[in-house]
Amino acid sequence: MEISCVDPVVSTIAYDRISPAIETLYRKNQEIVYIEIYDDTANIIACVGNFPAHHLDIEKIVHLSRNQTISELQTNKNDYELITHLNVEDRHIGLIRIGVTKEYLQTQLEKNILYFLGSFIIAIALTSLVFYCFTNKWIVMPIIKVSKIMKNDGHDSLPTLFDKIKKYNISITKDEIGVMSIAFERMISSIMNRTREKEKAENRYRLIAENVSDVIWTMDMNFVFTYISPSIHQQNGYTVEEAMKITPKDIMPPDSFKKATNLHQKKLKSIESGDPEGWESTIFEIEQYRKDGTTIWTSINIKFLPDLHLQPASILGITRNITDQKRAESALAKSERNYREIFNATSDALFILDNEKNKFFDVNMSGLTMFGYEKQELLKCTATDISSGIPPYDQKGIDEKTKKAVEEGSHIFEWQAKKKNGDIFWTEINLKFSKIGNKERMLSVVRDINERKKTREMMVQSEKMLSVGGLAAGMAHEINNPLAGMMQTADVMSKRLTNIEIPANMRAAEEIGIHMDDIKAFMEKRGILRMIKTINESGARMAAIVNNMLSFARKSDTQVSSHSLSELLDITLELAATEFDLKKHYDFKMIEIKKEYDDTVPPVPCERAKIQQVLLNILRNGAQAMQENQTPNPLFIVRTRFEKKRKMVSMTIQDNGPGMNEETCKRVFEPFYTTKPVGIGTGLGLSVSYFIITENHAGEMSVESTPGSGAKFIIRLPI
Repeated sequence: MEISCVDPVVSTIAYDRISPAIETLYRKNQEIVYIEIYDDTANIIACVGNFPAHHLDIEKIVHLSRNQTISELQTNKNDYELITHLNVEDRHIGLIRIGVTKEYLQTQLEKNILYFLGSFIIAIALTSLVFYCFTNKWIVMPIIKVSKIMKNDGHDSLPTLFDKIKKYNISITKDEIGVMSIAFERMISSIMNRTREKEKAENRYRLIAENVSDVIWTMDMNFVFTYISPSIHQQNGYTVEEAMKITPKDIMPPDSFKKATNLHQKKLKSIESGDPEGWESTIFEIEQYRKDGTTIWTSINIKFLPDLHLQPASILGITRNITDQKRAESALAKSERNYREIFNATSDALFILDNEKNKFFDVNMSGLTMFGYEKQELLKCTATDISSGIPPYDQKGIDEKTKKAVEEGSHIFEWQAKKKNGDIFWTEINLKFSKIGNKERMLSVVRDINERKKTREMMVQSEKMLSVGGLAAGMAHEINNPLAGMMQTADVMSKRLTNIEIPANMRAAEEIGIHMDDIKAFMEKRGILRMIKTINESGARMAAIVNNMLSFARKSDTQVSSHSLSELLDITLELAATEFDLKKHYDFKMIEIKKEYDDTVPPVPCERAKIQQVLLNILRNGAQAMQENQTPNPLFIVRTRFEKKRKMVSMTIQDNGPGMNEETCKRVFEPFYTTKPVGIGTGLGLSVSYFIITENHAGEMSVESTPGSGAKFIIRLPI
């Protein structure tokens, strides 16, 4: 259907410009079936020709318009339509839709294909012709000419061939063969230079490999040697030819071979896993056999070498004889063991102190035992940590002692130390300054002198007791003289005033006109005779006390004799009863004494004076404790028992004082331990008593007590 129309919304100017153009195009081209013009909103501006039954989808027209694309649609079996953009004076105004016949498209396509193929074939032919001419002149012909030269003179050596080409190059012109010859000359020159450098490097490496004492070798992955340096003869006794025929298993003891193969497998696994350390060199030590059957220690440095595919291809190794080094290390280790044995065998504590860090560098077993630390704990301590900290046994005192040791070389002094559990004890320290390995070290020899201190104090105490004893003996003798006169005078007075049978009394009474009976009656009436009797009794008691003091203070001859424990207790109680403290209003006589003696107790062999000293210490401590605690109705219960099964006798002294806690009971027999204020007690009384019973008499001494229930001391002596 022949149609020509214009949409009323389109301006007349646009129609006047477009419509004539499409009508002219339609008439001149019979292959065009129809033409339609659309604006951007899919409205038809102009159209001409026979339209198909369908029309374009409006949205598709808009889409094509806005996105400026080209589309080809087949409307039926014989016709095709083309849609493209429409521009007027470089201004886009819409789309143009043109319908063409199928024959037209096929004819145009065949023309285009033939044109393209023809152009392509012509281009290839021209290119091939140019390439042939170029290669024939510049490549093929020069190669043929140089090949003839190489063929005629190829049997010559590389330097001779190089010289001939070089001479030939001088005579030829700079044509293609000249250029090719010069290229070959340079190539051969480069090869020769590299060959010479390679030979020089190989000579240098071979010179090194053949003159070092270490054995340099290579082997494949099957443990077959591919190269061994001549030093194998000096190290293992084999010639190179002999060594090349043996395997590593032949020159290694079983343990060493196993170690080497395990390392080999480990390295291979590392490489297979992608670990870069597998390719790094590894050093290990093994034993090897010499040709004569003796063994040597060797240090081997191995490295796996890769092939072009980065897989292990061979092993490079360097073997060094370290037998002398091993012997030196063994001797050093033996010396170290000997030193360590001596270091730990001594009973004194040995400390090595790092002066710079003020830390312990080393300590022996005796030091650990003495202070109660584990080694790692003690090595973290300083000298201050194991000192009592009581001036002058503190950091200031340590600095002074260290300074003196540095100045004089060594210094010996007594020091108050502290254990891990806090116990304080006495030590004697020999401090010596020295340099070990160019580093300043302080060697400290520490000896526990707690027992020596105790013995020394006991000796001092004994000397004091001897002095007091001598003084008491002198005082006793001085007291005995007037006491004897007093008692004798009192006895004479009693006889002269009461005895009527004495003639002298009768004569004196008659001379003054008094009868003796009257005098006696007067004396009794006034109580004078009772007083005289009291004077005699007091004098006798004083005499007994003085005798006890003389017996206790008299120097012991350490002779052991049998004594009754009940008598020793009674005498000691009488001696203790004389103790009186006016300042503290303390009187031993105020304490009730309850005796529970076993009559079956046999006499006990002992040193009387020392047993009295022990009993007196216990009684004095108990009396003072009850007085200080103001115990109402203070009481001592004194018992003796015979333990037949153990063949021992026991003495028990029990009080009703304040008692002691568990910690005090554990330490009550320790030297210098006291619960009394400073200046009151020395802390040696019970310690000396314990020593007398356990060491001098092979007995036992113990204490039982709880706070508030008094204390009970038990002494057992063998019979």
